[in-house]
Amino acid sequence: MSLAETSGVRHMRVDAHCHIGQRHRPCQPTHRFSFEPADQYVSYDAYLSDRIYHGIVMRLAKWIFKLDRHRSEQEIDAAIERILLEHILGATQLDRVVVLAFDQYHTHAGDAIGSRDRRGAVGTDLYVSNTYVRQLWQQYPRRILFGASIHPYRRMGTMTAVDMLDEVAANGAVLVKWLPLTQNIDAEDPRAMAFLRRAGEIGMPMLIHYGGEKVLGTYHRVFEDPSGLLRTLRKLRAEDKMPTVIVAHAATPCAWPFASDRYFRILTEAMLGEFADAPLYADVSGLAMMNRAYWLNQLVRMPQMHAKLVYGSDFPVPPMPIAFWRRLGHLRRAIMGFSSWIDRDIGLKAALGLGEFTLLQSGRLLSKRIAVADACIAGKIG
Repeated sequence: MSLAETSGVRHMRVDAHCHIGQRHRPCQPTHRFSFEPADQYVSYDAYLSDRIYHGIVMRLAKWIFKLDRHRSEQEIDAAIERILLEHILGATQLDRVVVLAFDQYHTHAGDAIGSRDRRGAVGTDLYVSNTYVRQLWQQYPRRILFGASIHPYRRMGTMTAVDMLDEVAANGAVLVKWLPLTQNIDAEDPRAMAFLRRAGEIGMPMLIHYGGEKVLGTYHRVFEDPSGLLRTLRKLRAEDKMPTVIVAHAATPCAWPFASDRYFRILTEAMLGEFADAPLYADVSGLAMMNRAYWLNQLVRMPQMHAKLVYGSDFPVPPMPIAFWRRLGHLRRAIMGFSSWIDRDIGLKAALGLGEFTLLQSGRLLSKRIAVADACIAGKIG
């Protein structure tokens, strides 16, 4: 019997961690968030930096998705969106997918730094506006959920990041995404603490990346360590204002066996110890990649952790069944038979022992925000 059945509530099967992006998506002129005025905060609703667009990852993506390098940027952007949506909308093993916005890098003073060029010491490699992701959610409300991203140091006039959080919350966001070592976010900064406090007050879950990162810039490696977040959550918990926090990738390193597991151990020990009865979780997104497969196997062998795990795919990061080929056995053919990479990721993790429960856990943690989102679509609020 599933978690949903035993609780008497039918929770959705949700992928809590899914990305989208384009090289240069023009700002849509209307129906924007007040803090994302067209062509002011950014000239685009989504962009990839020169470093990413001309790098090995994008070259591989173009080859895998058969994108003709002689096409124009506009044609490639249209093809990217179409292909990504085919995988998201075509996934059959779940109910909803949280598509994530991604805010820009900000300095400690709160200044946004735009797209990073190839030789830039610092900058933004990926930007996806809240306006764009909200539009996708409104276009496909039965499949897509709106994952917001707001840098806690951000300001616009008298408007603070906390005000922006309230605005996305009133307009259907189901969680907020941060990637501290890439975006420059110190969880112990008073602005970050105020943001997390407000998230706790309004019931907005946070999806925060700790541990390694290989694709986007890693300018602040100190923020791979979740210890600062844990200290902040300890204080907020004492105030009874701790938000639900999902730590992306379970704070795992990117390249076993060449990286330390220190941050993974810090997180898991906190989740099983001091925060065992607190809303602190980890997602399993991106762990079906060759470079993180060891950590997925480790989590499978830690049954004491399973109640704290949340499903995420990290799509369009591709699952790699070959990394688990022997363990998958006769299920390999069925997993590879799925056309959607998200379905393959779900099938692979289910075959290893992390299936239905983690999917339902995602739905359970986001259920109140999903209800708000559905009410927004129905025109009841917002």
